[in-house]
Amino acid sequence: RSSFAGFLIGLPVSALLFGQPDIHAAIGLAWLLASGGKIINIVVDGARSMSVLVRLALATALAAICFWHYGLPEFAFAVPQLRADWLVDAVAAITLLFGLISLALPGTALSIMRMAPVDVGSVGEVRGALAGFYLATGAVVLGGGSVLMALALGVCWIMTGFGRMIAMLSDRANNVFNWLSLLFELGLGGLVVGVVLGFIA
Repeated sequence: RSSFAGFLIGLPVSALLFGQPDIHAAIGLAWLLASGGKIINIVVDGARSMSVLVRLALATALAAICFWHYGLPEFAFAVPQLRADWLVDAVAAITLLFGLISLALPGTALSIMRMAPVDVGSVGEVRGALAGFYLATGAVVLGGGSVLMALALGVCWIMTGFGRMIAMLSDRANNVFNWLSLLFELGLGGLVVGVVLGFIA
């Protein structure tokens, strides 16, 4: 509900709310990276079930649709000048790092989330959609994305925290790990939103 759903929901919701082209392009990049993760899952992990192939086709189609309408994200890396910009970039870097871990070391990513893979297909979800959305969101923000793209990053982390709250309330997962994770996720999201809205300078 949290790590998986937060970015998959937060980024599209931000695209609908803000209408910013680079957010739409980031979604296309996320699905493209998800396709790459699925291919790695097929080649390296040996996942060749019909559901894996269908998800690969779906991710590829969604990436193609986004790129057709919005193109690729434009990257213009620059060294932040203000402390507030450094804070946003730090959150983006943490996001990117988790995406890299999910892509390259899905078992480690699942351990961080206190989850266990059910089969090789479930590893594909970590290498695919999870890694794709974290990687794309972090990369586009670090690559000079708009202010609204940065706000989308904050929304994604807040949605991740919201998903964790639902899990804690409905799945009887009220434990120390989830409380610490909730504070971490809401802290990252709140930090970015606070910077974008001018509450943190």
